[in-house]
Amino acid sequence: MYVNCEDTYDLLNNQITLQELAKTRISNNKDKVSLSNKFINRPKGFILSDTYNHFVFPIQPKPTIDTSKFNLSEVFLRYRELYSKSKSIFLPWHFCCELIGTQYYVFNTRPLDMKFPLISKEALNWKKEYNIEWNKVTKLFFKTKPFDIENAIHICIIGNTDLDIYTKTLYKIIGTTCILPFVRQFKLFGSLFQDVFPLNINDNKFKYEVLIRFMNSQ
Repeated sequence: MYVNCEDTYDLLNNQITLQELAKTRISNNKDKVSLSNKFINRPKGFILSDTYNHFVFPIQPKPTIDTSKFNLSEVFLRYRELYSKSKSIFLPWHFCCELIGTQYYVFNTRPLDMKFPLISKEALNWKKEYNIEWNKVTKLFFKTKPFDIENAIHICIIGNTDLDIYTKTLYKIIGTTCILPFVRQFKLFGSLFQDVFPLNINDNKFKYEVLIRFMNSQ
């Protein structure tokens, strides 16, 4: 099931109380709806990550595992606390995938034409500042630079791919809801390690072959 940005905002603000938060990082201007923050021409690819091991914005110590409860509000609060200067209504990711009850939901948590709030060069600095570990795929991505991270559609799975076990439904909803529409509209490849990159995702647990099946179901 898909929930758009306005619905996500209403849902979150019904469940959390806004407060002054200690740590500040992302500039207010990065989350303003303006021409300077919009994609030029089209997105260049897709970046898939999880909240717990995110390559620049790890949300820890919890939620560690995506339970059947609604965890997005906690992710939102932790992001503001750890990384944001403003009381932005947006997360850095365009889509967040979460299990609620027995159903996976995709929440639109950033305008689809708005860039990711960091560029690749800044991500390297954040890695050092926050002492974030990158896996081999992530290191290779930043070495080869297929595109800048600000120009990608970012899809984030709530929880920890080192621990979570996913059903076929998760791969289907990511492939058909978060990737295929952009592939069709902007004539992207929708191909793993060509324009779809899983960064800091556990490749022993996450079944790429299942995701590929749904990304290519045109």
